Amino acid sequence: MCASLVDFSGLALKLDEPKDVEKIIEAITHNPDVSCLNLSGNTLGIAAAEPVGISLERCSRLQRCLWSDLFTGRLKSEIAPALRHLSAGVMASGACLVELDLSDNAFGPNGVVGVVDLIASPACATLQILRMNNQGLGHEGCRHLVEALKKGRKASGGQGLRLKVFSAGRNRLENYGANLLSQVFSDMGSLEEVSLYQNGIGIHGIEGVNSIVKMLESNPGLRVLNLSDNSLTEKGGKAITKALCNLSHLEELHLSDCLLRPSGVIALARALEDPETLPNIRVLNLTGNEINRSTGISLILSLGNKSKLELLDLNANEFGADGIQAIIRTLDSVGLLHVLPSRSGLNDRGDTNGDIEESPYASAFDEDQGSGDEQDEGDVDDEDRGSGHDEVDDYGGYEDDDEEEEPDYDDEKESSFNTVQERPVTKSNFSFRALSDAMGDVSSPSTGKETAPSVKPGPFGRGLFSAFGSSPVNNTEVGNARSTLWPTNPVGPAPGLFSQLTSAGMIFGKGQHLFSPPVPSGPPVSSPVQQSQQVTNTGATDLTSQVDPVQLVLFQLQSCLTDPKQAAPLDRLIHTLSQKSSRMVLPLDKIQSVAQNTEPENVVRLALRICRHVGHTNLTQISEDCVQCFAVNLLASALIPNVPCLGAYRAAISDSSRTTRAANCVLVHLGAIKAEKGSDDDLEVRQLNQSTWEQRRLIYLSTLRQLVQQYGNRLNDTAGPAWNSIRFLLSQKAEQRQTDDSQVTKIPTEADRLQDDLVTLLESQLARVQIS
Repeated sequence: MCASLVDFSGLALKLDEPKDVEKIIEAITHNPDVSCLNLSGNTLGIAAAEPVGISLERCSRLQRCLWSDLFTGRLKSEIAPALRHLSAGVMASGACLVELDLSDNAFGPNGVVGVVDLIASPACATLQILRMNNQGLGHEGCRHLVEALKKGRKASGGQGLRLKVFSAGRNRLENYGANLLSQVFSDMGSLEEVSLYQNGIGIHGIEGVNSIVKMLESNPGLRVLNLSDNSLTEKGGKAITKALCNLSHLEELHLSDCLLRPSGVIALARALEDPETLPNIRVLNLTGNEINRSTGISLILSLGNKSKLELLDLNANEFGADGIQAIIRTLDSVGLLHVLPSRSGLNDRGDTNGDIEESPYASAFDEDQGSGDEQDEGDVDDEDRGSGHDEVDDYGGYEDDDEEEEPDYDDEKESSFNTVQERPVTKSNFSFRALSDAMGDVSSPSTGKETAPSVKPGPFGRGLFSAFGSSPVNNTEVGNARSTLWPTNPVGPAPGLFSQLTSAGMIFGKGQHLFSPPVPSGPPVSSPVQQSQQVTNTGATDLTSQVDPVQLVLFQLQSCLTDPKQAAPLDRLIHTLSQKSSRMVLPLDKIQSVAQNTEPENVVRLALRICRHVGHTNLTQISEDCVQCFAVNLLASALIPNVPCLGAYRAAISDSSRTTRAANCVLVHLGAIKAEKGSDDDLEVRQLNQSTWEQRRLIYLSTLRQLVQQYGNRLNDTAGPAWNSIRFLLSQKAEQRQTDDSQVTKIPTEADRLQDDLVTLLESQLARVQIS
């Protein structure tokens, strides 16, 4: 054992008691100049960690602490105290660490708090390498880590904690974590190696990728970048490509399984054509990005000027058998055949003039996903069109320019039977729109002096499908037919087969039409026969008075969430709430039963819209209180998990992910974070003037405060991270406001004061969620 190294790694020692670590303590004691302590691959308990920490107090020259995979089989409640014992010894020794490796401990946010004091201390002011892979940090753990890094930077006057290597793969950081890390690393500007693989960055939008781009722009000395297995997509690939143009020192680029697809890779290829872009690149990994043959060839041709390239991995793409051979031949033509990964001992690279289809180089594509050769010609055409076809397929849409024009039959006067005979439905450009127009010409009454059509209109007016539309012909026969098939309902009119969701009985079942989404189960409303009897008995009484008010509100809520951009369903919901306000407050669990099947962002947006109605409509104080209470409960349904069914719900979807998405949407509308550019939230916020913006902030913050006051006891471990994010970003916004106003005296607005009160309230509520 080297005098400067104490190494007990990989021994699978179970260290529970002080006696179990006697050999480790002895080795440390006999080597006071130890510079590296490697305990990886063992399992350390609290009682055993304490004497090890005490022995470290004399190791003033300690530089490297390699403590990965150190808590296998331990309870989460054991990890943080054990790490505190080790950290206390290092801090007391006066050591100046260079490397700290805590990877593969999977201790989550509860464990990382055991090392935050160490990271923020002077012992880590000289830290250059920080490895935290596979820890399950999540949003909350990342927040703890970033706060410690910022604290350490501030304590050193911005001169310390200039990391060169940071690795945090497999930590569920997502866009939130990427944004936090980008802030602190942009400030450092010293990174040479970054590894953030498998973190879900970009899965909820481009915002996380933009944060990474900002970080890259602030760290021009980067040599290694690993973003594999994140959802960068084509847009993210193009954004990353622009940032790469300034990274002249980059040697390794890992973008495998990032959903770049052809258009994203084409953008990268065009950038690489410039000899000044990535001149020192040695390793390029683009496996699993759905790259087709023509895109792969374009990429290889762009690499012809990269003389330092040593490894190019293009496996698990969509080249097909012939495409693989084309790729190999192209590599050979530009002198890069040697850069393919060797999977079968490729020693002889000189003879490529023989049967190349039997070449062992094909083993570098043993996981290719290509289905065959029939797509090759189409791939080349797609490239010529700028890969437009790929982009359309990715989003499941079609280009308008590719649609055939529909025939115009307006000038022809003929019967509906002749129309069908002369234009059979098997014709390639047949459309119901054209058929409807033609039938309309026959069945519509003539104007002026034109002769009336000889064919009498049927009971559905303008044709067979006219009863399905929103504006049918009003006549007695139509009314009778329609009232038989689709009776009036308390939510609103149901004019046809494809109409909006209703709460009355319909031919497709309770409260549904042919293509309606599933709705939460509930007690059935009265049947059409019963409703007709009620109308007979009560005359022209409003049918809404005969329906269970709770079920009515739930159905109207479902209607609002199904089509959130429509104003009419929301107006009906507000009207119902105001009418029933004196005797009904809808419980949270009933609202959650409807809202949990909807995107959390839509739930938040609807709740905020309802908040804005209070005070802007002609409602009594009681009605306003009822509407406001409903808005608070609706917002809570997205931000607080449904505890009674939490176990079953976790099996289907992560509550923490759902509440985090809802929290991010709230923060966008509070101005704490920016929305994705071009999104509905972004457009809505940008259109507001300063006065309206402040007014809305005040309304939203007041609603949030009411929510916390009412449900503070339910901010459990699952919802805690999302609320911690709200607290942290709002407090950060307040600090930024104070910094901006340091030179100019500015009186805080009412919204600013309310925001500070909310942060204080959240801190007191969240303090009860103890971290073991």
